Amino acid sequence: MKHAFLGLALVGSLALLFPGLSLSQSAADEAVVTASSAPVAYVYVTTSNGINAYDASTAGKLTLITGSPFKQTTGLAIGSTGKYFITLGLFWLHAYAIEPNGAIGKQVSAVDTRTYGGGDCETYPDENLTFGTDGAVLDHAGQNVYVFISASHDEGQGCAAYQTYNIAKNGELTFNSDDEWYTPASQQSAFGMLFTGNDKFGFAYIWDWGESETPYYTVNEYKRGTQGALEPGGGSYGKDPEPPPGYEYDPGCVNCSDSVSSMAADSTNHLAFVMTAYSIASYGYDAGATQLASYTVDSKGDLVSTNTWKDMPTVPSGGLMSISPAGNLLAFAIGTGVQFYHFNGAKPITEYTGIIGVSGYVSSMNWDKSNHLYAVNGASGRLHIYDVTPTKEAEVAGSPYTIPGGAQSVFVVSK
Repeated sequence: MKHAFLGLALVGSLALLFPGLSLSQSAADEAVVTASSAPVAYVYVTTSNGINAYDASTAGKLTLITGSPFKQTTGLAIGSTGKYFITLGLFWLHAYAIEPNGAIGKQVSAVDTRTYGGGDCETYPDENLTFGTDGAVLDHAGQNVYVFISASHDEGQGCAAYQTYNIAKNGELTFNSDDEWYTPASQQSAFGMLFTGNDKFGFAYIWDWGESETPYYTVNEYKRGTQGALEPGGGSYGKDPEPPPGYEYDPGCVNCSDSVSSMAADSTNHLAFVMTAYSIASYGYDAGATQLASYTVDSKGDLVSTNTWKDMPTVPSGGLMSISPAGNLLAFAIGTGVQFYHFNGAKPITEYTGIIGVSGYVSSMNWDKSNHLYAVNGASGRLHIYDVTPTKEAEVAGSPYTIPGGAQSVFVVSK
């Protein structure tokens, strides 16, 4: 199989800085501000007035943390290391202290991405280039933040870069390294970069034009080097699932059809892919079934699957996915709700539920370590909370909650 590593960044603008959500505190939503037990997690939701922080109880009820909404934050909410909250503007990366009660405190560091390698596309200078950041991701340990930068030319040419920043114990952000390419690649922001549980390898779902000027998707692999710096490549697709007769899978493909349309990572070293088989005879233009596949990432970064098309569940193409911290449940946003599957590591993924709830299009979702999934309806702006274990599932009492202004993202930090 051909393995690709391409320029990684995001094309677009941070004009969409996740505006708009503040949990309603009307009588109808009283459950969301009255916790009945000790908090098990902090839940952060972006609002039009700032970021609201909540304590989550064992029952999935939320208590607003004093000081919310926190208006001092700037830009797109990226996530939390547990000690610091990270946001990203069009050019600036910010870090804010998190207080002992989960409140977002003062800014402790800010850096201008334009002043570092890849920040202004210096290897592809052109006065007609339009560039900026468009998303970032944290590693599991909270030691690094990775910023995507892209620039496009009015004729379709341009560059893409991936900047690595270190997060010090005092929250200071310092530039580590960059990797830059001569092509206007973009990352699918809904899936982003995913890291293995040991933080050694990262996988990104990329859209690019390539030399053929035909758009395609590919899954690129990266190895985390010295102090977290990203290095293209790493392992390879050592073994893909067994496809149906006359078809093939090619998750690392170049200039081919969309084999992978979604992905998720568990807390160890396994990945889940939504994969479509393509006919060999039609050179990849005749699509077969779309199914869920599981892979193991070995010590060298090689991806290996023991699945076959006969034991892989069939699903709609695409869809945001997230695997629970325990690694035994996979949430898949499908159509008008969320469907749950049993995730079994290297073994085939198995069906569990049908679509539950009426959450609609899910634009953001995160788990806590107490079996709760928090899902934002990207259309209605409401927040849904599900209580899910391997033997039962239900939407918690009072969910979904009305979100004035419209929810755009949710981040969860388990205690």
